[in-house]
Amino acid sequence: MVGWTEALPYAKLYMATCASYWDQPQLQRVLETVITHLNTKSSVEVLSGAQTRNIDDMMDMVLRSCTGCGAAKDYDQALVFLMQITDDPSPLNLSRSRRARGFAIMAHMCFEEGLPEDRRMMNIDAVHRGAVLADVAASLGFVAPVVLQIADIIEKTGFRHQETCPPGHTVDRFLELKDLWRVYGKRKAEMEQKDDARDAKVLAMPNFYFCAAEGCGIEATHKSGLSSCAGKCDKGWKPSYCSKECQRKDWSRHKPFCNAEGTPDPVITALRNRVIQGDTEVRAVPLSIPAASGFVQRSPEGIASRRHERGIDVAGPDGGGFQINSSTMAPDFMRDVQYHLQRLMRGES
Repeated sequence: MVGWTEALPYAKLYMATCASYWDQPQLQRVLETVITHLNTKSSVEVLSGAQTRNIDDMMDMVLRSCTGCGAAKDYDQALVFLMQITDDPSPLNLSRSRRARGFAIMAHMCFEEGLPEDRRMMNIDAVHRGAVLADVAASLGFVAPVVLQIADIIEKTGFRHQETCPPGHTVDRFLELKDLWRVYGKRKAEMEQKDDARDAKVLAMPNFYFCAAEGCGIEATHKSGLSSCAGKCDKGWKPSYCSKECQRKDWSRHKPFCNAEGTPDPVITALRNRVIQGDTEVRAVPLSIPAASGFVQRSPEGIASRRHERGIDVAGPDGGGFQINSSTMAPDFMRDVQYHLQRLMRGES
């Protein structure tokens, strides 16, 4: 029987290449469908249908062959069916979106070849082949997440602008991918609008996004990532907490302000002032807990929606830094990671 772990590569490849970026299904629902399908339809049945050019079986066989889920991993077999799916003019009389999904899977395969975990070993020719296939998929009007991921990595590795291009290379052939950059530009604009909208909400009500306990430093991507005080304090001035432990620790301080008279909590007032002034300094608190107890069980749907996601800043010795974001790390464990990373960056053992 195929279970959650075995079906995950198939589900992830399906979501990356066959589901539209603009209308992404929840991972949990896709997994449930994939598990049922892999356990009820054998690879022999799927291959038989694919060989008679049943398009659903062809796509299914491609996904199985690429991931090794429900069939042996076989890129050559996957390519045989992909070439038939993407052929133009298509003897299968396929829609543009069907053909685009085929190109998206081929783009994924090329990009995986060209971009190993060690980026120093990047095969720029394979990366370009993947980008060309992603460009074709975009030109057919279907934008899969892998198309945008490819554009994003190309830009971040310096192959979109000559001034950031690695020595010995040019960006000319990547600049020719007009449809790829068109859909990527649209996506970036949408993301910037969402970020601006969240920033506006944080500025207006930072108490809903930052844990009020002193020294915590946890913030939430969405309000639902933290829990607000359930007392009688004014709704607009309620402190929020990342955990019951932080709420208990802060209760003696907050208790005098937790009443119906509307006396503002000074920590919330200070928090609003700091956010408005751009001061988001985080005080690290040394903790030590076993890693096994540092994670929270979340459903795949909850993780995909990011509704539980929390973050914490890790300050670098040069004034820079980065943020850790997770839907599954417990707050104490996240602070522990922050503390040890900051020590490591300062060169402390």
